[in-house]
Amino acid sequence: MISLSVGKVTYSIGLKTILSDVSFAIEEGDRLGIVGVNGSGKSTLLRIISGKIDPDSGEVHIARDKTVGMMEQNDAFDDGDVENETVLQRMYGAYPNLQRDEARLSELEKLLETAAGDEARSLYSELERVNARFIDGGGLHYKSRCKSLLERLGFDEQMHSLPITALSGGQRTRLALARLLFAAPDILILDEPTNHLDTDTMVWLEEYLSQYKKTLLVVSHDRYFLDRVTNKTLDIENCGAELYRCAYTEYVQRKKEKRAAEEKKYELQQKEIARLEAYIEQQRRWNRERNIIAAESREKAIARMEKVEKPKNAPGTISFSFDEAGE
Repeated sequence: MISLSVGKVTYSIGLKTILSDVSFAIEEGDRLGIVGVNGSGKSTLLRIISGKIDPDSGEVHIARDKTVGMMEQNDAFDDGDVENETVLQRMYGAYPNLQRDEARLSELEKLLETAAGDEARSLYSELERVNARFIDGGGLHYKSRCKSLLERLGFDEQMHSLPITALSGGQRTRLALARLLFAAPDILILDEPTNHLDTDTMVWLEEYLSQYKKTLLVVSHDRYFLDRVTNKTLDIENCGAELYRCAYTEYVQRKKEKRAAEEKKYELQQKEIARLEAYIEQQRRWNRERNIIAAESREKAIARMEKVEKPKNAPGTISFSFDEAGE
């Protein structure tokens, strides 16, 4: 089942084209790595898919009833949005429906202490409905899961009560990642998720994402991370994009072979055209009727040829960083 499709998406900033006619589709459960040189439009594409910005043209289709969640590079919360909110409260906010149901259950229990007759029966009936919904939604375990996930991402129990305003930028980014993983959207979009992670946490994240049952889109400059986490690769180059049905290392080899084949095909055709043009020039020099006929025949052959486009120059090499964050 197709989870996400992008059709002929184009996006420019001023006179500079960032993306041009980008099209691809991925299926539910795919884990897509998006690669390209710095400035090629990877983050822009993610923001278009998540709905944060609109393309100049083209369309993005998300499968019906699918939720989308994105963490951008250096994602953090604005102080105005988190004033007086603690780390733990921010995590609980990933499930607002469960929080509302939990609050309503508490309210209903208090009301039942003094209710009687029809009112009590009505309140009890509502309590049963809300409680069933709360349990079905994971309400009995979401707080313990939340705390466990926080600890995996470097927030020990003492940090749970800290106000978000007391966190560093790197810690806020890790908290944004923790909250998004906890929410577990149907389409999870991560832009450089390994920023601000130490080695142990990065290893844990690799394992977590490699087993993620839903759809994942990730931009990363860590080739080893991509190999462990993804099963498909979208290569963004010269404003366009091409989908490879493999992880990063295999993609590199396939792309190299594909480019070599395209260059060879182009060179062979150019040699054939040069040979025909030399023949045409020779026949015209002889300038007899049969020579003119032969020259015109070769000219028509060249005109009928399906021309092989010269492969575009490859952009600079993708840079990879292996620094370990200290935060």
